[in-house]
Amino acid sequence: MDLIEGSMFTLVELETCIDKKMSRPRVRPLNPFPTSIRVEFPKALRDKYSIGTQFRSDVVVCQKHNKDGSLRGPLYLRAVAETIALMHQNF
Repeated sequence: MDLIEGSMFTLVELETCIDKKMSRPRVRPLNPFPTSIRVEFPKALRDKYSIGTQFRSDVVVCQKHNKDGSLRGPLYLRAVAETIALMHQNF
């Protein structure tokens, strides 16, 4: 799947997870995106729900840039806060 900065995808299934190199909860997409890509997601929701909790949200493809305009880091997805819905809570 080709990801282009600024593209929007609707009703993407997301899941809270723990990365091996990070101690804090993170969020990853389930399908059709690669599971290595991460989602910018509200911290309050990441902390409130247990690992494995699933959400559905619209997402936008984002890319950070340096002051000179060069790319910084990998592409990532940003969940549109107004569209986040809890699907399945892992207990």
